Amino acid sequence: MHQKVNEARGVEPSGLRELKKQRRRERIVAAATDLVRERGIDEVTVTDIAEVAQVGRATFFRHFDSKESAVVIGFYENRLAALLAALAEQPEDIDPRRAMAEAIRTQIRGFQQSPDLREFDLLQGRMVAASPSLRSRGLEFQETYTTALAQLLAPRFGPLAPTDLRPRYLAAHALAVLRIAVEQWVAEGGTGDLPAMVESGLEWLEGGRS
Repeated sequence: MHQKVNEARGVEPSGLRELKKQRRRERIVAAATDLVRERGIDEVTVTDIAEVAQVGRATFFRHFDSKESAVVIGFYENRLAALLAALAEQPEDIDPRRAMAEAIRTQIRGFQQSPDLREFDLLQGRMVAASPSLRSRGLEFQETYTTALAQLLAPRFGPLAPTDLRPRYLAAHALAVLRIAVEQWVAEGGTGDLPAMVESGLEWLEGGRS
């Protein structure tokens, strides 16, 4: 009833407004990512991003406080979605630790196959390392990752008591493997073997090494 009244008055339903808001945000992230990959962060302005995303500067700043945050936060959001999708695709009958490790390996294979992606990962890693505020936002996303992954992992453990934290432990440990490996890789200037760094951590996670 309220929706029909709103439509009659020319007011968008709240669900449609939120969908449009999310799509604008996605356009901003896509524009920021593409421009930074093409030109480098120093040669891209907020105005450039807004123009490509077809939004005003005011709209940009309603979503992000800087061009750097648009790149880094967008990176984290996209990676979370991809990691959740990879985990959901793992067979239901395999051990939760293996399922989590295989989901991460799926992401790393994409990294190996794309030089552009490696360069972009290095760029965003350097931006995070150089900015306390972005590093703080990254840690906030780690908590988001942990919660979302734990929820997806929980059914793989069978019936769980409310106090059983194993899904969160596993999610947090897996993300620590990724974070520590990436931080080391960035510190080495992107010259190290990131897939090998991640793999050593995954082997430990799966119980292959003590």
